[in-house]
Amino acid sequence: MIHTYNEYHLGDQLVHLNFLRRACRENPELEVTHHCNPAHVSQLLPLTQDLPIHLADLYVPPDAINA
Repeated sequence: MIHTYNEYHLGDQLVHLNFLRRACRENPELEVTHHCNPAHVSQLLPLTQDLPIHLADLYVPPDAINA
């Protein structure tokens, strides 16, 4: 499981999630949890459909990658 996070704006989230989508398509064994502002989750959820990308709040584990 890879954990990433981004504390910034919706646009930053979109760029990072598009990167994660491509990474997951090319590496089907990957599973990712992306931590973001809960206010953005409803707008980002369509980008995670049919992929092993999960969205979570900004309580990030210590090993999470700052995107």
